[in-house]
Amino acid sequence: MTALIGPGAVKRLQSALDPRSLADPVTQLPPSGGSARPGSQAIIQLAQSVAAMSQATFTTALTIGELEANYALYCKAMRILVLEEKTIQQIRRSVCWHRLECLHQCLPRQYKNPEHLYFLLKRELNS
Repeated sequence: MTALIGPGAVKRLQSALDPRSLADPVTQLPPSGGSARPGSQAIIQLAQSVAAMSQATFTTALTIGELEANYALYCKAMRILVLEEKTIQQIRRSVCWHRLECLHQCLPRQYKNPEHLYFLLKRELNS
């Protein structure tokens, strides 16, 4: 990975992340038909994998059914964070907190507020 870092590497990575260049990675080749600069193919592959990860991670919204199916997992994750003695501010930044909060906002009668769950877990572990 350190071979990719150098002068202009950030600009190359930003230009490789441009959606127009991701659609056709061949455009990164020189017009003369010769070989590309050393490392440019690796930058293109890195940019494509970053773009694929960001699409899967940030643009795919979970349904309520998917959130409900993973409720036990989110509670377990919060339990682990409480066991690790994380502060409530740190836990509020976690994925499990946001997912539990989403469930509570959508179905407040069925799912407790994550803050309430945090204090229940904290009390259970302290006793």
